[in-house]
Amino acid sequence: PSVTAARPARVARWPTSVTQDVESYLVLLDTVVADARDRFGAGGVPLYASGLSNGVPMAYFYACGRANAVDAILAVAGTQNGGSAAVCQPSRAVGLVLIHGTADPVVPYTGLGLLRAIQDNYDDFKVLNQCGGIDGFALLQNPDGDVEIDYTQPCSRSPGNRRVVFATLLGNGHNWPGDDVGPLGGIELPIGPFGPALNSLDATIQGYDLMRYASGN
Repeated sequence: PSVTAARPARVARWPTSVTQDVESYLVLLDTVVADARDRFGAGGVPLYASGLSNGVPMAYFYACGRANAVDAILAVAGTQNGGSAAVCQPSRAVGLVLIHGTADPVVPYTGLGLLRAIQDNYDDFKVLNQCGGIDGFALLQNPDGDVEIDYTQPCSRSPGNRRVVFATLLGNGHNWPGDDVGPLGGIELPIGPFGPALNSLDATIQGYDLMRYASGN
């Protein structure tokens, strides 16, 4: 008689805690990246990774566990818990861009319970990347809402010129800013169960530009 082995259980969400099997997901991402580099002849192209909401902890895991491979990460509307942050020891500097709304009801800007304040992640990577000097600041004003951007000077840890960038979207909720799809699955309303959806910044286009900037490329 034939025997069929049971498939291992798969979860529909990225891991959010170091108590979960993070390494298997890192190996999965390694495989995806290697395949893409091979298919498109992109061996020397800088590697950027981004995460939204639940994907943000995985982006941090990738930066912390695969710092030798990734140049910068983009964390949008998400954070990591204290346990994960405590064990993050990247082998080299990694650029970090944070984009977060002050009116996010799902992942509060100032933190809640096990969820860390977004500012804490900014401060962590300033230390990890050995960023010194006085941070820069820029205010972007537009009809869709203002954006405050804090950014470090070039960090001293190798490879040099990495930065940490923090874009605060005043009054924005839990979303991917700049997305054409409304927060209620295509219904174009300015507010939904995830808070206000203000397109004061395009997390795709400007997020990519900021990752290049944070990586020193």
